Amino acid sequence: DLSITEESLPLLIARARHAVLRMLESELASLGVSTVQCMIILRLHGGSRNTAGALSRFSGVDSGAMTRLLDRLAEKGLLVRSADEKDRRSVRVLLTERALELVPALQASVGRVHDRLVRQGEAENVARFIAFLGDVIRAASPVTDADASMAADGKG
Repeated sequence: DLSITEESLPLLIARARHAVLRMLESELASLGVSTVQCMIILRLHGGSRNTAGALSRFSGVDSGAMTRLLDRLAEKGLLVRSADEKDRRSVRVLLTERALELVPALQASVGRVHDRLVRQGEAENVARFIAFLGDVIRAASPVTDADASMAADGKG
């Protein structure tokens, strides 16, 4: 019998998230970067879309909080904002040389936490778990406007 208060998937994921974030925050403390800041730096380093809106959607941080987060990273000398030459309404977020120098240490920190988390599991189970988390993220992601429109039209 499933105990909704302790063993339901949403609550277990929330507890796991909290525990993992504590581990990562501890690992990143000496670098002066928070977990969300680390996510943003690594996302930008990976070459993903580099606008505040895209970073906000990726991280789950609302646009106001993302602006403040980017301000703090800029104050630390880790990023700059630049007008998008192709779309003047858009502002690109770019890593500075200082951030690029920090990337290997951030990657190593994330790697150490990853290794601690998977140490107890068999490789096959870890791979299945990672795939399952991807499924959970997709299932829990908000529906796009196009999806909602198709559903309303009876096409989805």
